[in-house]
Amino acid sequence: MDRQTVGGQCCNRDMFDTVLDALAQATGCDRSKLGALVGEVPNSEDLTAAQLCKRIAAQERLSHAVQATQMCDTTAFTTVRHTDDVQQQVPDHLHGRTAATELASAMVITPTSARFRIHDATRAVADHPALLSLVGTGSVSMTGLRGVLSATEVLDPDLRRAVDGQLAADAMTSRLTPGRLAQAAERRVLAADPLAADKRAERARLRRSVRLSDPIDGTAAVLARLRAEEALAVFTRLDRTARGMRRDGDERSIDDLMADVLVESLLGVALVGGESAASPATWQSVDGQEPWWWSAPHHRRRTPNRGSTTRRGTTSARWTGRWICPTTTHSAWRNRPRTHRRRSHLGCRLRPRCRW
Repeated sequence: MDRQTVGGQCCNRDMFDTVLDALAQATGCDRSKLGALVGEVPNSEDLTAAQLCKRIAAQERLSHAVQATQMCDTTAFTTVRHTDDVQQQVPDHLHGRTAATELASAMVITPTSARFRIHDATRAVADHPALLSLVGTGSVSMTGLRGVLSATEVLDPDLRRAVDGQLAADAMTSRLTPGRLAQAAERRVLAADPLAADKRAERARLRRSVRLSDPIDGTAAVLARLRAEEALAVFTRLDRTARGMRRDGDERSIDDLMADVLVESLLGVALVGGESAASPATWQSVDGQEPWWWSAPHHRRRTPNRGSTTRRGTTSARWTGRWICPTTTHSAWRNRPRTHRRRSHLGCRLRPRCRW
């Protein structure tokens, strides 16, 4: 792809060619005729600031319009697959069973993401046709539509369609950002169903969870979704304890102190701040990845008998607790499935001696 660079900025003619290629495939038009109809696209360097601003806004509307069209096509595709399964006398609970897998393969996303897209598209087409028709016009964005979908989830389909018409009128009479549109949706939902807030709170409070993110640069995040009063109590206690330690002369920052207090209260291990805590003693890159990388934490912990022997008749270090491999000292790493441990251990310098 040839691109000329002028004043540090890259010409985007080839990028528009890519857009036209995708547009020709999406509409079934002849690419050469479409290119002749559009003509030559001016470079960014040849436009004024006002012209660039208008073009950026048009590009934003175009991207949202394409996503709205994709929602309609996704719903149609799901309907076709559902109809095919009905004709083939597939059991009811398996209707449309391959739709998410096919879309995931076509769009290069995970089946879970494809199922979420199918769910949102089906609801938008069925319950919010007025708002969906405004996506791409500049009145409603896809972000705003998704906020409305989340806010109206607790309503019955009939009430959703009533709220859809009201929100479409609001969006046409005033320019609403995605956040403002979501707030308007919340108000309309409460007006349509005064108990909607209680329903949302009841459903949300039943979906408590604790999740672990993948490690980045030797750190990972533990994300806890708790009841509001419990989350406030936990944060308040950590904050007050950290500020008290800070007043007593601890030189660590408030954020560091809160994190250390949380770990110490759960693990019972006193943490010492400073450079000594910045880099763990077991740090060693394994094939370009961090030694404690995990894709799916293993929650079932095996507790084998200590001192058991291997097939060669020697005492295994992994059973006796003699962790000779520096990459296996992390507790979360040891609890991972065996295949994951073996894959992460390929770069260990002690591999010839380690039984992992």
